[in-house]
Amino acid sequence: YVGQVKADMAHGFGVGVCPDGSIYIGEWKNGSKSGIGKLITDDMLMTLEGEFKGNQANGVVDILWEDGSEWHGEYKQGLPWKGQGKTIVKNKVQEGIWKNGLKFQ
Repeated sequence: YVGQVKADMAHGFGVGVCPDGSIYIGEWKNGSKSGIGKLITDDMLMTLEGEFKGNQANGVVDILWEDGSEWHGEYKQGLPWKGQGKTIVKNKVQEGIWKNGLKFQ
């Protein structure tokens, strides 16, 4: 981790390498990814940019995969959640309302 600290924990803006090898650039709070940030997987096949809380995507996020697939919408506890969302997979757009991680409209 390189960045701001408070009480020997990541707190404020910083860059950290996570245990799974992914890289997080953004806001930290008491040692956890919390606030606006960008997560890049260790294999660089996916980037997730948006709101984090408690080390997980929580809030509005944009995800881009190496194959061009995308997700734009709300996440909660690391999953697409209740609210409006849009996926783009191989130029096929699927837009609608998501609930508990599943598209239902």
